[in-house]
Amino acid sequence: MNRREHLRFLFAGIISFIITACRKDVGSKVKTLKFITAFPQKVYANDQLELNWASENIPFISVSKRTGNGNWQLIEENIAAGIGKYVIILPTMFSNKDPLSVKISGDDLEEISTEMQTYNTFVVETAIHPELAIVGGMKNFNFSSNDVFIKRESPSGIKCFSSACTHSGCIISFIQSSNKFNCSCHGSQFDANGNVLQGPAQLALGTYSCETISNEKFRVIY
Repeated sequence: MNRREHLRFLFAGIISFIITACRKDVGSKVKTLKFITAFPQKVYANDQLELNWASENIPFISVSKRTGNGNWQLIEENIAAGIGKYVIILPTMFSNKDPLSVKISGDDLEEISTEMQTYNTFVVETAIHPELAIVGGMKNFNFSSNDVFIKRESPSGIKCFSSACTHSGCIISFIQSSNKFNCSCHGSQFDANGNVLQGPAQLALGTYSCETISNEKFRVIY
């Protein structure tokens, strides 16, 4: 083989390689699937969880959540991947406080978002409970075996006290005329901010976490 024939053979090989590579690239596009966000990370019962993802060359995906025994439970399948968003309606109450994990999957690819902490909540609206429409207003609530006094602390917030006396756990009452909590078991008294006024209790009343949803709507977290 002379030099000219050798170059012609080499050039033909290069062209053949390029054509083959191009055909492979066209026939097998790269597929990608990636979580962008699972919002919010603080997951409240009776709320919504929004999943957002980015995908390429995947027509459909499925959404699953991890159950208490560690297995995956399918929520919905054949969701158009290009939508990039899916909303999960959460249960009215979580049976445990384990972190929630969700998974999106499609075409042998999957992405998992984990460690979203779950919380049970009780929502209070002043339109339903007008006692809390004014600053200083107080009302007692009992929900899911939790007995709580809710005080309108400011125009934009509330404070939530446990109704259990810190001396021996007896249920206290709020005396509106004297603006204080009273324990009928052993005579302990607390001011409207939960501080001890009279023993034998030594510790201030316990509190619950609460958040403002809007000016007249609040959430107690338990």
